[in-house]
Amino acid sequence: MTLPKDADQREFEILKKRLAKSGVAGLEAVDDVSELLPVLQKNVEQNTKALDSAVKEILAEDFSLVGIDDPSEALHVLESKLAGMSTLDRATTLTRLDEKLKEAQEGPVPRRWKIFSYLILAAIAWVIWRPLGAVFIIIATGNVRYFVMNRARLWTRTTALIFGMLYGCFLATLVKAVALFSVQGTVGNVVLVILGLIAAVYVAWVPPSTLDARLATPAAGELKTVRVGVAWAYAIGTLVLFAIFGLIGAN
Repeated sequence: MTLPKDADQREFEILKKRLAKSGVAGLEAVDDVSELLPVLQKNVEQNTKALDSAVKEILAEDFSLVGIDDPSEALHVLESKLAGMSTLDRATTLTRLDEKLKEAQEGPVPRRWKIFSYLILAAIAWVIWRPLGAVFIIIATGNVRYFVMNRARLWTRTTALIFGMLYGCFLATLVKAVALFSVQGTVGNVVLVILGLIAAVYVAWVPPSTLDARLATPAAGELKTVRVGVAWAYAIGTLVLFAIFGLIGAN
């Protein structure tokens, strides 16, 4: 098992440093990704809690496998899954394992609390100045990106398209709803529509020429399908909603 040919050795060294900071021992002599699993196995046997938690999260999120209580068994299952993957898929999974360990190291705020904090800020901003509250509400939808990026590899193109279209319709409805109660005039509506379009594209966007772009390659087709579905559904939904409410307003 080796890193993709275009992967920078520096990125592998960063991965090792993060593993070490999270409490993983014995990484000094590790020079290749293929040497990581035995080291991780040894650390799991020594009950490295952060690593055990990260492995179980990867199994649950990437392979829908839950209920494995024994740390050694969980790592063995992950190893068997990695054995059946392509080189790039293995590098992707190990990098996600690294991200989980980094989160454990930094002690992040749970995502549900991050979303809740966005909503609290939106509510406060809404009371102070409704247009600002509308902006916060639309920005809060960016948290859906976390769900999409973690699930896209498990989706078919059809599933990705259906999700994209449904989310695009939801976003168009949300933008029109907040626009109705927060802004007046063409300029305000246009600003919110543009912000909504950015949110629609962002949900499955992978910046080019980055490690994230290379690692997202296995799901590149599905992510593109999500972006297309969201963009078209958002555009059509926005046109329909503004046409309907425009006609109602004219009457």
